[in-house]
Amino acid sequence: MKRFLQFLVELFDPVYRWHFSFMARHGLILGQIGLDDFSQGRVVNPGVSEAIRWSLYDHILYPQAGITRLDFFQLPMGQGITTALGAVVGAPKLLQDTNLQLQGQLPRFMDFRVELIEVYMIPGSSGAASTFTAAPIAGVHAAPIVAADVAFFNDVFTFYQSGLFRLFATDKDYLREAPLYRLPPTVHFGAVAEQDGSGTNTSFAHNMGVFGKPYFVSPPITLVSNQNFNASLEWPAPVPLPSTFNARVGVVLTGTLKRASQ
Repeated sequence: MKRFLQFLVELFDPVYRWHFSFMARHGLILGQIGLDDFSQGRVVNPGVSEAIRWSLYDHILYPQAGITRLDFFQLPMGQGITTALGAVVGAPKLLQDTNLQLQGQLPRFMDFRVELIEVYMIPGSSGAASTFTAAPIAGVHAAPIVAADVAFFNDVFTFYQSGLFRLFATDKDYLREAPLYRLPPTVHFGAVAEQDGSGTNTSFAHNMGVFGKPYFVSPPITLVSNQNFNASLEWPAPVPLPSTFNARVGVVLTGTLKRASQ
């Protein structure tokens, strides 16, 4: 009798019937949710991937007294210390420093094929701890400016003619190159000079960089998701910078990123 009364309620109660219909349409009735329901509602589709041009980059402070090793792609945004201009001194890394999301690895559903490697070095004008201040690149020709110019050149020359680059993944090295001028940047600052009629004052912009064929990785090296990797610059002993100022050093890996579509 009790079951019969419950049947009548379910049959004639419009509120109950509407509730049952809504739950059924949305697969919310116990026992009716399957794997297909989760696949339809997920925010990524691992079965379909997209490939786009991408760069992984990371920048670290090179102290004026030198250092024996710099490890890149180990501290993502929100960790470490920023070297970005305009940032608060000592603040954690920003997107202007690195686009790494996880410590020493790529997120799930992401693979990255390394096709080009660049090492950037930008001289600074401050030797304070954890501080990078850009070196001036223009001025009036005078003794202090000439000295700063020479220091700028010497810093670049000293840095690139030394050091070892290593790319490590999982448990072994996949690349070793030395010295660092083997991995030149593909972008450089320009240089212009003008002199007034007296021949005593010269306005100029100075620049010294490493110029050469870009370091293409052949065959490319593929970093897979959730695989630990590391790029490092190493020296047998600290190499001080002649200017006595800190510099900003960056490693840029350019290639193709494969990720799950959305």
